[in-house]
Amino acid sequence: RAVAAESHEFSPAMAMNHSAVIIIIGDEILKGLTRDENSIFLCQELRKLGYAVKKVSVIEDKVNIIAKEVRQAATTHSLVITAGGLGPTHDDVTMEGIAKAFGEELMTNDNLVAILKKHYQTDTLLEPHLKMARIPRSTVVCWPEGKTFPLLKVRNVYIYPGIPRYLKSGFLLAKETGFLQRCDQTFHLCKVILSANEIDLASSLTDLEQRFRTRKLSVGSYPLEDESAVDRQVKVTLESVDEKAVKEALELLTDELSDCILETKFENEESALEIQSEEPASHVDEHLYVGHVQKCSGFELLRDGEFQLWDGENIVHSSCQALVDDVYIQSKCDSHIGRCMKQALDALDSAFTRYGPDQICLSFNGGKDCTVLLHLYWAALHKRWQFHHSPVLLYITYGKPFPEMDEFVGMSTSRYACHLIRKESESVRSGLSDLLVSHPHIKAIAMGTRRGDPGGDTIDHFSITDSGWPQYMRISPILEWSYSDVWLMLRHFRIPYCSLYDQGYTSVGSTHNTQPNPALRSEHQGQYHPAYMLTDGSLERAGRV
Repeated sequence: RAVAAESHEFSPAMAMNHSAVIIIIGDEILKGLTRDENSIFLCQELRKLGYAVKKVSVIEDKVNIIAKEVRQAATTHSLVITAGGLGPTHDDVTMEGIAKAFGEELMTNDNLVAILKKHYQTDTLLEPHLKMARIPRSTVVCWPEGKTFPLLKVRNVYIYPGIPRYLKSGFLLAKETGFLQRCDQTFHLCKVILSANEIDLASSLTDLEQRFRTRKLSVGSYPLEDESAVDRQVKVTLESVDEKAVKEALELLTDELSDCILETKFENEESALEIQSEEPASHVDEHLYVGHVQKCSGFELLRDGEFQLWDGENIVHSSCQALVDDVYIQSKCDSHIGRCMKQALDALDSAFTRYGPDQICLSFNGGKDCTVLLHLYWAALHKRWQFHHSPVLLYITYGKPFPEMDEFVGMSTSRYACHLIRKESESVRSGLSDLLVSHPHIKAIAMGTRRGDPGGDTIDHFSITDSGWPQYMRISPILEWSYSDVWLMLRHFRIPYCSLYDQGYTSVGSTHNTQPNPALRSEHQGQYHPAYMLTDGSLERAGRV
């Protein structure tokens, strides 16, 4: 049964300071028949991931109530977690409520049907079984082998069963696999135990929080009920994403209340993927990204506007619209990579305002920079024209290109359902001259040029080709990106890249002028670390000869 879709726009607000809302769905909780064990677990785990939980709500099993609560939370916070209401019975209506929140219809997911048949060992599913296979159209589904429940996400809403052991295992699995992304912030917490009466501390703590209000320091005070203690004790917490603010606040608190402080303990609630701000002694970071995100080994456009992704073990299905939404959601995050993405998408949006979809092509040779740009270009194109136009790729070959690059260009063309214009020429200039004759309607070329590239320091996001060259508008959306920015996005979005980058190549030209980067040479003779492990971006072209 389809849910009548409400006609309205959905605009997720992922830039709301990494905030989260937890929605517990179930009449049994409200009636006191079942204890809610999920909220405290989720609050603790989300904090570790860098999310500040702003609200925990417990609501009835009613479609309209679920829709209203989910929509309000999803449009004002970075992340929403729902728990409960996913079973086969009449009062399990979470999916219907979420579908209505986003103005979508429920659809029967063939992959879920197949997995349910396997799980229940039957070729004929009854209506209660099929109910569990109906999900909103934009749902991203990941069902790892051997797991009881799939991982489900609609936009920025992550959907879990209400049974605590299944919710916990699902949440931890989503965290481990990168299905649930971490924030790029860490909460720093200091706990101070004082021998004092809470009322005697009130004035000092109020002054302390006011003094650090611009640095978002949170000061908490909690009486301790310890019958073994001779005097009354209070636990004071100092917390902020600004570690220095916590230390400075502790110093002031210690100066004022040193006589009654019994114990001080720092805790670092680790969350987001961290890129080192200072160069380490080695050019290789062995632990970069380990345990945070995994490279996806496959990514394919299917029929009916659906994508299939796989990482060697698990298959994830998603609608094309959901992937487009993911790109724009991440671009609204208040993070470094979010700001980089927004700048690039703004440039592409400006380009599509100036030129029609058939007047722009993307220069694509399989390199890492244009691979990132293709993903953004694909999203921006379909955001504007709703999948009515295919990206046009321009591949100019000269010299002796690596066969791996040639193969990757073909795979990417298929993966993103592109139209490929291939020009075999003596140089880029002659290839553009050929393009001018064969495709005179093309007026602009999007390029993956960055500031550190040859000639990158003399251009802007929009620059006409140099004198003596065929006249095109060069569009450089990722001009201000760094080497690490490119790899952060490739791995964050699990975008497949050419296999040469896993063999130590960091900047790829032709076979006669490119070799693995010596800065990535492994202790094992003849082996090199992957390109994403290079921490010194200035050595990116060290493999060019």
